[in-house]
Amino acid sequence: MKPEQFSVHNLRILYWSHFFEGINFLVPVMTLLYFQRGLSLADVFWTTICWTIAVLIFEIPTGIIADRYGAKLSFIVGSLVGLSGKMILLFIHEPWSMYAYNIFWGISITFFSGAMEAFIYDSLKETKQEHKMTEILGKLHSVSLIPMVVAFIIGPLLAKDLQADQFNLLISLNILMQLIEIGLYLALKKPAHIENNNSSSLLQIKQDWHTIKNTPMLVRIFITFTLVFICGTIIFGKMEQPFLIGAGLPSSGLGFLYAGATLICLLVSRRLDFFTSRFSHEHLMYATGAITVFLLLIASSLGQHLGMAILVFLLLRLMHTIRVPVYSQLSNEYIPSGSRATTLSMLSIWDAAFDVVLLSSFAFLSSYPSPLVYGACALICAIGTLISIKRQGKMNN
Repeated sequence: MKPEQFSVHNLRILYWSHFFEGINFLVPVMTLLYFQRGLSLADVFWTTICWTIAVLIFEIPTGIIADRYGAKLSFIVGSLVGLSGKMILLFIHEPWSMYAYNIFWGISITFFSGAMEAFIYDSLKETKQEHKMTEILGKLHSVSLIPMVVAFIIGPLLAKDLQADQFNLLISLNILMQLIEIGLYLALKKPAHIENNNSSSLLQIKQDWHTIKNTPMLVRIFITFTLVFICGTIIFGKMEQPFLIGAGLPSSGLGFLYAGATLICLLVSRRLDFFTSRFSHEHLMYATGAITVFLLLIASSLGQHLGMAILVFLLLRLMHTIRVPVYSQLSNEYIPSGSRATTLSMLSIWDAAFDVVLLSSFAFLSSYPSPLVYGACALICAIGTLISIKRQGKMNN
């Protein structure tokens, strides 16, 4: 298979896998499922900490697997682990099942973390198009958003009474989608120019740590993204459903709001080149970070008004949609191909460490009034946004 055929084939498979990944009926009611299983808001944070600890433990081993045995195997194994977590959620309704689900989910994510970005970057490198990674990631993300619109409307309607059997139906539908994903990953091809890294695990870790240690700008890019991501997306994301309902939105309206947000993000994802052709990647990171801070401050002061609550919800999702592919482009430009997945996994370990510290802190803060929690999120996002970053090409000028 010619290099250009490798690239097109792999990207086509990933487009379809992202399409079926986007069919997730639980997302608009996930926090409500936690509550239905008997967990409090503080418990929701602690389950996420379990997810984070699983990521901490498995990031490096799974990154090594991806570099040594290939991304294809990593994706398949990760999908099987994720499938196991969903099966636990389907058949066990005790509160502890939510903790187990998050552990399996965290382990599953590590098989994709780093490996997915590395695989896409190296597939593009096959035809010397790695500079288009931001655009490609945006399109991949937009593909997952298309079915998300429908799933987000259907999910809350099917679970309108928040009963166990209704949630089981949504979980079963998600299991079906994951099985289709596994079938698609079986069709991936390894880029021709990539050789599996057969060095010892310890040597590989040392080499990747050396890369991170001697690339301070990569660390800066990582920190500025991570702080804003944790507080503006993960922590607020755990609170956004009660946030919206508390502002007066009926639970049946969650799906339509999620679908509307997804449509907006879809349009932006398809035209990320509009932003990257007019603004530098660094300026996009600064701007989206600053807007995230402003939105969280609005949530802390005007979140009880439904119109403002909806605006905050929509714009925070839009900022995340722009930041993720921009961050991926910036970070991957600093990492060598031979150990890209493991290096990104090591960065994810630091991300998980930040998660543990911040999520445990906010688990205790969750007993305080919500405006205080949103204000604390805004403060940490502001710290992240103030970190100075530069793109690799500018460093070489």
